[in-house]
Amino acid sequence: MSGSADRAPRKDRRKSVRRAHRLSVKVLAAPGDAVSYVGLTENLSGGGAFVATRAPSDIGSTVDLIIGLPEQRIVRARGRVCWCRAASIESGTAPGVGIRFERVSDEDADRIRE
Repeated sequence: MSGSADRAPRKDRRKSVRRAHRLSVKVLAAPGDAVSYVGLTENLSGGGAFVATRAPSDIGSTVDLIIGLPEQRIVRARGRVCWCRAASIESGTAPGVGIRFERVSDEDADRIRE
C-alpha cells in the first residue's frame, strides 16, 4: 500500500447504499494467483465492499471474493481495489481495502441486496 493512497476517498461516489455487515470473506489476489487471505466485511452493497484485513493489496489490483452470507449462502464476485485504509488507534479503525465489484452474477447480486 502506498503512502497517500492509504486513505478512504473523501467524497462518497457510491451508486448503491452500503449497509454495515460483518461477514467472513476470502480474497484471492489476482485471478489464478495462489495467494489468498481472509478478512471481514465492514460494509457491503451490490456495488462493492470494504474488507477489513491486514493483508496488503495494491490499488487497482483485481481480486476474486468469496463472501459467506447468513444461512450458509456464498457469494462470489470479482472486483478491483479502489482504496486502502491504514489502521488508526485514534479512531479505532481497522486496516483494509475498499473493493468495487466488476463482476457478480445476477443471482449473487440478488443475495447481496437481500
